[in-house]
Amino acid sequence: MIGWLTARCPIGLSDKVWVERRMLWLAGRFGIGRMLTARVILPTEEYFPDAYTEDEAGVRKVMDRLCGYMDIDPASVTLEIVTDEAMPGAVGLYEMRERSNICIAHSQLAHPPSLLATLTHELAHEILLKGGHLTPEDRDHERVTDLLPVFFGLGILVANPTVRSSTVTDGNMSYFSISKQGYLSSVVFGYALALFAFVRGERRPAWGWHLRTDARLTLRAGVRFLRRRGDSLFHPDTVDLRAEVPSVSNVRDRLASPSPTIRLAALWDV
Repeated sequence: MIGWLTARCPIGLSDKVWVERRMLWLAGRFGIGRMLTARVILPTEEYFPDAYTEDEAGVRKVMDRLCGYMDIDPASVTLEIVTDEAMPGAVGLYEMRERSNICIAHSQLAHPPSLLATLTHELAHEILLKGGHLTPEDRDHERVTDLLPVFFGLGILVANPTVRSSTVTDGNMSYFSISKQGYLSSVVFGYALALFAFVRGERRPAWGWHLRTDARLTLRAGVRFLRRRGDSLFHPDTVDLRAEVPSVSNVRDRLASPSPTIRLAALWDV
């Protein structure tokens, strides 16, 4: 009994409320059925059976597969591989046009997991920006673009390469480098995937073994917290409710809630 009462959310309150609110928003935009029936896409040969080559043709095959998983017409998006110098500080770029264009930094071709994450993120722009769901002026639009793949079942692809380390040896010298990719951290992805599993009724999702360690541990802790406490804005009992503009009395009642999650969400609504 004590364990049920003491289960804690594995991420900070601000990140928790943001993820839950945006998952609710995605459910309102795309329908919760889209998430409940989503096929979880793994970075395995089963889902990417084509032989990969480090050139534009190889990347195009990967992108076409992702388009299929994300319900995007591959013919509506063009692909361009550019030098890293042409996109300083970026690994991918989305250009919204009548036929949108995605640019990928050449260095990504040597790192398939990072390439998958970059392509998935840029294709999420096609859904959110070209679909009119968000604009570049929305302050959190890049974070929502990272979150959309979770809702669509591609969360593992974007969660795993959030941090990449490498070691290069040159004679007697060894160089270690670490780089960050994406707008959400691996632990925030882990909690978002916990919400995904919780609402789908998955207690111990087998696909969790494909996650990097910190995201996998957060997934497990998140599912445990959600099942024991149920303290979430994104909950099986609420995901089908139509979003309404909160009334003054509604906000007042939520500000008096014993749940910090509900109180902070109400404060953000003010």
